[in-house]
Amino acid sequence: MCTSANKRQVTAATQQMSEEMDRLLSLPEGVLYNILSYLPTKTVVRTSVLSTKWRYLWTSFPCLNFDEFTGFGGGSPRARATRFIRFVDWVLILHGASIETVHFNCSWQCSSSYIYMWIRAMVMRGVKELEFSVQHPYIVGSFVWLPRANIQFPHCLFNCRTLVVLKLKFNGESLELPASICFPELKTVCLEKVLFKHGKLISKLFSNCPKLENLFLDRCAGSIILNISNHALKSLSIDTFGAPNWRCFRKIKVSCQNLESFVYRGLDVGYYYFDCSPSVVCASLELVSVNEKREQPINQVFVAFPSVKVLKLSCGLIELLSSMQSSLDWLPIFYQLKHLSLSAIVYEDHLRVISFLLKNSPNLEEFWLESFEVLCDDCECLESAKLPSGCIPKHLKIVKISGSMEKNEIILVRSFLESAYFLEQIIIELQHADLETQMVVSQKLLMLPRVSRSCVIDLRRHASNERKKGSRGSLPEHRK
Repeated sequence: MCTSANKRQVTAATQQMSEEMDRLLSLPEGVLYNILSYLPTKTVVRTSVLSTKWRYLWTSFPCLNFDEFTGFGGGSPRARATRFIRFVDWVLILHGASIETVHFNCSWQCSSSYIYMWIRAMVMRGVKELEFSVQHPYIVGSFVWLPRANIQFPHCLFNCRTLVVLKLKFNGESLELPASICFPELKTVCLEKVLFKHGKLISKLFSNCPKLENLFLDRCAGSIILNISNHALKSLSIDTFGAPNWRCFRKIKVSCQNLESFVYRGLDVGYYYFDCSPSVVCASLELVSVNEKREQPINQVFVAFPSVKVLKLSCGLIELLSSMQSSLDWLPIFYQLKHLSLSAIVYEDHLRVISFLLKNSPNLEEFWLESFEVLCDDCECLESAKLPSGCIPKHLKIVKISGSMEKNEIILVRSFLESAYFLEQIIIELQHADLETQMVVSQKLLMLPRVSRSCVIDLRRHASNERKKGSRGSLPEHRK
């Protein structure tokens, strides 16, 4: 009887599996391709054993994903790379259709000659999205610059007429560029840990893309003048934090007449030139260090964004402005600014800068502040944390302060409650606070006077118990 019951269970399981397989095989080809696009190519090839219909499906699959670190493990890094190279060659020989998307993730052990041939084959097959990543064979995903010999791509890549998205992730290797560069369809470029050696060729790379809309430079470096000129560009992000200091850009020049979003995070290079139209809606400037030998007043940077609606400034930039008091008088008036996000220390020097920024933003609706620890215990310094009533915009609706809610921060909250007549909500994010501390802070906040009867105080506990230091920030979305 047990045997009979077991047979019935096996038969039922087999029938259920068959029904599920039939449903899978009956899916439209477009849906199947979409599902398989999330899998490594090695896994996609293995689906050929599922049915006769799928036996050669992968040979016409338009998306290829080659990852040396998935499915090729065992043995030494050289042996793993050898198996990976053989597999890629085998797939490219048998694959007979055009290719829309291809991702390469390989180690140093892959010879440059193979990489050269693979990229050339992709260009010849009309690739639209190309992502190439080279990693250290032992330190996968490291933030450290560990360059090997320069990577040589075929010249045909830089004149590819079908490429729409280009993503290159290096370890500090130099990007060797030919004299002739033209990407007629390229819209998105992402470069990570790429060393720029030739300033003119790099500038040519960015300018010879008539449809380029998005440019992201992550931990790229080079002792050059970074010159980005493209009138089609809409979003530009430059993040040099983590790149070697000795390879810092000497100057940064941006000429983009249709730019809408600009993000800069990294070392202060000391000189910036912006030729942008008033179309810039979002701007984020985060300096992780201050250049004592800067060639221009910092206030000239703000002049480039007169119509910005969302502005984010780092603590390093606030410190720089506070040390150059004469620059505050030359700050522009941001008539269209709706959202202002700052990182600062709530004490006299930084509050002077904050008050200037608030005063020069007459139509501001949201103000966010990430407060850092006060460096001194001077009572006079703490008492001066109150903002002048005339600097708070009359249209201010939401205030968000993230900090430990010490005496100086409580005084700052009181400034907003006493002066913002149309304030709807003030959000307090407590950092590294236990339940007892939350109760004490809550009682202090509820006792503060307020001029807006509709204002709600929302006390929250920060998601992390530790204060964020130098974390990557993101621009909040602009509310239309």
